[in-house]
Amino acid sequence: MNNNIFIPKKLKVGFQKREDTYSKKLAYVIYYDNKNKLRKEISWEGWRDKKIEPIEIDNEPRSGFVLNRKVGGDSWSGWNHRNTYVRVYDPEGFEFEIQVPNLLYILQNTNSIKGKGLEGEFVYAYDGKELLLMPTCSPDYKELVDYNNKMFSKKKFKGKDMILGATYITNKNKKLVYMGRHELYNEFRSYDNHSTYDSKNLGKKYWFYDIDAKNNKYYSPFIHIQTLSTKIIDIHDTECYENYAEVFETMSNRTEFSSITMFRFEKINIDNWNKIKNNFIYYEYNNVNVFKTKFYNNINQSSKSIIEFNFKENKYTICVYDNNEYWRKNKNEKYDTIEELLSDNELYILIATLKNGKEFIHAE
Repeated sequence: MNNNIFIPKKLKVGFQKREDTYSKKLAYVIYYDNKNKLRKEISWEGWRDKKIEPIEIDNEPRSGFVLNRKVGGDSWSGWNHRNTYVRVYDPEGFEFEIQVPNLLYILQNTNSIKGKGLEGEFVYAYDGKELLLMPTCSPDYKELVDYNNKMFSKKKFKGKDMILGATYITNKNKKLVYMGRHELYNEFRSYDNHSTYDSKNLGKKYWFYDIDAKNNKYYSPFIHIQTLSTKIIDIHDTECYENYAEVFETMSNRTEFSSITMFRFEKINIDNWNKIKNNFIYYEYNNVNVFKTKFYNNINQSSKSIIEFNFKENKYTICVYDNNEYWRKNKNEKYDTIEELLSDNELYILIATLKNGKEFIHAE
């Protein structure tokens, strides 16, 4: 279950008459957010029967909920079939619908007794736009209540309050390490001529490090925030993050932290091969582990190529980026060593130099 599920303090319930319900009333439940704004009101107004007076409910733990019946999910309906839902009876005298994953979560944490309903107390919650019925006995409930209490506390953070290296909690329940207030750059490059570039200064932002994204190579671990009061809801740990210095070094090597001042090509040789290998991307293809990196096959042209190393065969292949043409020693052979590959091919990497003097391999 997501760790940023919202548990509202107050609900608003609209109704339609439905003969296929036990109570003859099917409900659409919406909520007031932490700013006391009624969410999903437009679709709610379009759905409900205006002749039936809506009600407001304090979203406090209550018992007496009963599982009623499955609706939707009929295979004969074709492409326009409705998702499968389960109707639940609320002790206030109406029925509402939850999705099957929510039902499974409920049954993992409590029991449904025939004729008596669901054991224990429940609250309404929202995962994005999706309505959930949350059992208060679940292991997630206490943590979610703590997170939601912080959402409603309306604690405000200003720049002067921020502690370098401390860990903060966002309104999405993410844990971020504060890295300071720094300029943010947006880099523009010409793909036809890599010596042509520009960088726009977007001004100073509050920089944070996303601890959960540290091992995700497809997602930048650095987040830039314009206004703290809209994102930061509490401080999690005032102690300096243990890898703060290492993270700061990584941050200072990024183009959004310091603009590029120049590019240069560097020929690949056996002496700098180990440095290049640090930029390789690992993946699995047809049950074979492979790593690859990009390079340029000529400093006067922009076409990229890829070196691939097959762990299973311990051999190298070169693939031209534009047309997937493979280079081998001969038609059906791969290179046995990197020395062989480099002796047959003149290959280059692109080195970017930042305004702060840092250099890195530009592997895009």
